[in-house]
Amino acid sequence: MADKRIYLTRHGQTHHNATAGESYADADLRAQHALVGIGMRPVHRPLVVSHEMIGRMLQRHLLGLDPRDALARAHPNDVIYAIDPGTRAIQQLR
Repeated sequence: MADKRIYLTRHGQTHHNATAGESYADADLRAQHALVGIGMRPVHRPLVVSHEMIGRMLQRHLLGLDPRDALARAHPNDVIYAIDPGTRAIQQLR
């Protein structure tokens, strides 16, 4: 049976998950788990590479954004960001 969970798209509309697809809610949880795992490593400046959807959710957690604010952010696939979660500063490097 298809997964019928509803999630909010970045344009404020609801959308059904495709079977075995990932919703923004799923991506949000995955981003949070990834950041916890990265935080357990003995590195000071980790490099995290992601696509647009998970990138928004990573920014959400690193910058302390509300989910709607995170979904509203542009996140092109050819951009590199430097994020300081301590100051919640973000800088586009490319």
